[in-house]
Amino acid sequence: MRNIIFFLLLFLLLPGASFAEELPPGEIKGSVLNKTLNGTRVKDLEIVLYQYKENKGAEVARTKTDPNGSFLFEGLNRDKRISYYASAKYKSVDYFSEMIHFLEKKELSFDLSVYETTDQDKDIHIKTHHILLETDNNTKDTFVVREIMIVENQGNKTYVGSKEVQTGKKETLRISLPKNAKNIQSMFPVAVNPWGGFSAVTAFSPGTKRIMFSYTIKPEGADYKFDKNLYLKTDSFSFIFPENGIQAKSDQLIYKGPTPNSDQGFSYLAGKNMTGKSKIVIRLSLPSTDNLFKWVIVGLVMVLVGTGFVLFLVKERKNRAKKEDDPAQKPSQVILVEQRQKMLQSMTELDKQHDAGQIDSDKYESRRRILMEKAVEITKILKDS
Repeated sequence: MRNIIFFLLLFLLLPGASFAEELPPGEIKGSVLNKTLNGTRVKDLEIVLYQYKENKGAEVARTKTDPNGSFLFEGLNRDKRISYYASAKYKSVDYFSEMIHFLEKKELSFDLSVYETTDQDKDIHIKTHHILLETDNNTKDTFVVREIMIVENQGNKTYVGSKEVQTGKKETLRISLPKNAKNIQSMFPVAVNPWGGFSAVTAFSPGTKRIMFSYTIKPEGADYKFDKNLYLKTDSFSFIFPENGIQAKSDQLIYKGPTPNSDQGFSYLAGKNMTGKSKIVIRLSLPSTDNLFKWVIVGLVMVLVGTGFVLFLVKERKNRAKKEDDPAQKPSQVILVEQRQKMLQSMTELDKQHDAGQIDSDKYESRRRILMEKAVEITKILKDS
């Protein structure tokens, strides 16, 4: 009897010894549907499965759809810390599935939607276009401008553009820049054009897509004319600026006063139903550089009435590395990788909270899905760059 007890104790003390039941493998199945052709199933299309685990992403497996447009991945790890998503390239456009994870399930399924392509932009318009002007705390006479555009494709085909602006890349959205714009940073693939702006070269599938970019401007003198050409029909346009010491006027926009739900001292100009050939001119009267240097922009959380769109805009790092003055500067992949890493680290902390019983399963799944979607969105951008 003593020997039995001794060996039991020895077994329990051995490194890695555990009575935890190992989950059997899981499987993911689904179909590829051509939504342009009323959900027709797509056969013989390669599907790539990816996973995220412990702050790392990797390809797991590849397969092809069968004659019925279906696919199946078997023998998958059901660790709840792992999230999966799939991608497929159809008519030279990459499509991605939603993020999924097993938790207590043994089988998962989803449909991956693809579309036919078009080079006509008749169904493309801008739902909202927000421009935020902030002071750059590193300098006395420079502004940081951040732009957010919600592009909507109301058709049933993916818009891929018609004009080639780089080898193998076509313009899908033309974006103008004001005078003296420099240090362009974007979170999507772009091509810089000689006419003083740049072009998006990302495909627009049916639905909406968010376009975000920033740049700096250095006004010469107390008066500055901020020009913006609109190349697509725009439903809602707003220009947000600090109240202290700055005046902004425009013949195309209406002054609306302080931004709703914001106590950070911002006002805005707004306009609606702009045509695709509009030119916005905003005349800025600026304070002296001494007063300008004293401003400190802590943050901004605002809700624009009528849009239902909540913007969370934050400062760039105080010690942001100095960028070259070349407007053809490419997007910073280092910044994107750091942002993705933060998302994945937040997921790890969320997993620990769930394991410790500090958060219920519904909130856990919801928050984890949001973090994963953001991480995957950045991964898609890095892949297209």
